[in-house]
Amino acid sequence: MTPLTVAMTKATTPEQQQRAWVRMLNTVLCLMGAILLGISTLAGPIVQFLLGETWREAAPILALLTLTGFPSVVGFALGPLAITLYRPRLITQRTMIDVAVKVPLMLIGIAWFGLWGAIAARGIAGLAAMFFAFTAATQLVGLTFREQMYAIHRTVAGLVTLTAVSFWLCPVVQPATAGFVERAGLGLEISLVFIVALTAQTIVMLGLWKLEGHPADSLEGTLLRWFRKKIN
Repeated sequence: MTPLTVAMTKATTPEQQQRAWVRMLNTVLCLMGAILLGISTLAGPIVQFLLGETWREAAPILALLTLTGFPSVVGFALGPLAITLYRPRLITQRTMIDVAVKVPLMLIGIAWFGLWGAIAARGIAGLAAMFFAFTAATQLVGLTFREQMYAIHRTVAGLVTLTAVSFWLCPVVQPATAGFVERAGLGLEISLVFIVALTAQTIVMLGLWKLEGHPADSLEGTLLRWFRKKIN
């Protein structure tokens, strides 16, 4: 079993299952969302670092591919919940919806707009799968769509901050030349920008968490307790 599935199996009552779903959703969004949005906003320097200056025109493709992959993160979190509550059919339904939406839209998009149409189809299919995941979670744990949106508002605010900071600092990153030292320097600059963006994300999330009265059963509270155990 995955760590997410193990965490869900420990929840036995409806209230515990609701809290476990919220924690899992926030955790997946916070981690995977930060990676996807970071790659999307820093796509230009990342492509230059990995492939060189000649591949710079591929940066918008990488940016849109990672951005359109963001909605599928919620669907990834649905899997452990459905398995734990003995509803694996929901995973099959999610996959079928994704295929039913993505395939025809992708064929139409490619025929009319080429690669950009395929990327748009991927994004629309991801949004459909995300909406299904929230709807399925409502059936499984009893949280309404509005309650789920409120439960992730600090994480979303943090991700918006990360995206804004990464986008703002991206022009600071200097393009690399063919030299190894220059490419290594570019990689270091990308890492530093991402670390600064992650720090800003953490500050926003912790600031909102503090303003809301330090909710104990939250991602921020769990991370702080884990950090305190590590340093003590």
